[in-house]
Amino acid sequence: MGEMIKINGTVLFAKHEDNKQEISIAIAPETGDKINKAIKFDNKKHKYSPVKVGESGKFEGQTYVKATTNFPVKMYDEKVKEIDLDLGTLGEGSVVEIAVVCGENTYKGKTGIVARLSAVRVIDYKEFVPYVPYEDENCVTF
Repeated sequence: MGEMIKINGTVLFAKHEDNKQEISIAIAPETGDKINKAIKFDNKKHKYSPVKVGESGKFEGQTYVKATTNFPVKMYDEKVKEIDLDLGTLGEGSVVEIAVVCGENTYKGKTGIVARLSAVRVIDYKEFVPYVPYEDENCVTF
């Protein structure tokens, strides 16, 4: 894998299931361009990048970074003091700084660059609120 980079953003999605942890954070489009340049993303050579743009739904048009890991993730508060917090409790809108290591990966015969999540610094915590379809006023009942 490559060198570690730190990225500031706002949580769109975070989860911790079994041993897999995943986070997606919203970033500015120009930040996405800077990240792709720093990780040496080449769209002729690489089929995917950790920098993505939402294609549909709630996050359509939003530039974000997706990072995953199967290893423990260290969590820190805004003063960089280690805290006991599970990644899955971070709610949408939490402001964070993620530390990731980016490197090439091959999946189903396609080569791309992935971000492996190492640590998360929580700057402004918003608690995760689960979706309850029975509370969704836009849901049509038949």
